[in-house]
Amino acid sequence: MSVCGLAEPARCLVPQVGETEKNRWLVGTYARANNKVYLIDYNEDDDLVTSTEYNHNSRVSFIATGSNKNLIITGHDDKATLWAMNETELESISQLPDTYKIKGCAWSNNGKQVIGYGNETMELFNLDKSMAFLQPQQKISCPEQGINAVQWNPHDDKQIGIAANTAIYEIDLRSGQVWGVSFNKYHDQLLLSCSSDCQVNLQSVVSVSSALLHESVFSPGQEEEK
Repeated sequence: MSVCGLAEPARCLVPQVGETEKNRWLVGTYARANNKVYLIDYNEDDDLVTSTEYNHNSRVSFIATGSNKNLIITGHDDKATLWAMNETELESISQLPDTYKIKGCAWSNNGKQVIGYGNETMELFNLDKSMAFLQPQQKISCPEQGINAVQWNPHDDKQIGIAANTAIYEIDLRSGQVWGVSFNKYHDQLLLSCSSDCQVNLQSVVSVSSALLHESVFSPGQEEEK
């Protein structure tokens, strides 16, 4: 069994999500000085662990990786920075606004959006086509303070899950409003909803990742065919 040691203490260890052919992880150190981000590679065939060091000017409190293996976000000094990873160094691309203390970030499944969150604030950012800037898109409201974790639904890029205090919330990021919901008194797992995007959705709520059972789309004023 191979072992990889670090010269400094670390607070975060995450897989390199965008790397699908190799076993790779990223580790960020949390020391008083000389902090680094390590890219750790494990070769199963040779049972060999190797690492690449990247200098980082502050303590690394979290690392977020997405579908693009060359882009990472690190948390430091209650802020967050988007970096491009090349062979020898981290290149700073963009920094999230520091109007609140950032506790973490989460990439969307397609790698085109990022959510940054603090104790009571969440904000959605779009990554521009040149991958050179994170553009603020919208603020996201959460019913609870004390946000501890945010995760995109792997089945739907329009939904996120939030852990806040003792509750779990699922939030739809679309700008439309939900106008009505209805339960079926004969089937305790069915939920019907309608919204301002002209959709009527029938869902099974036996699990939070369940797919639509039926979806109807029609224009305002147009009756749905029976």
